[in-house]
Amino acid sequence: PLQLRHKVCHARILDSKRRFQEAATMYFDVSQQTYGGQIATEDLKMLLEMAVVCAILAPAGPQRSRCLAALWKDERISTVSNYEILKKVYLE
Repeated sequence: PLQLRHKVCHARILDSKRRFQEAATMYFDVSQQTYGGQIATEDLKMLLEMAVVCAILAPAGPQRSRCLAALWKDERISTVSNYEILKKVYLE
């Protein structure tokens, strides 16, 4: 859908402008929506991975901590490629 495409493009723009906290939140929000099964699970996983990368790169603070906690609680998180890095960043 057009809304999904807009949200992903907006997240990529935020990512390219180094506004990692906002990009991580946007990627994570989009990765949780399935739009009635119209999005492939591989694409959702890719968006989740991008959220992890942006959350790790975000500046330290309470928003980053909340974002890392939300990512950590997601049941799909153990399947992403950056899981070990997220684990280290979140648990320390």
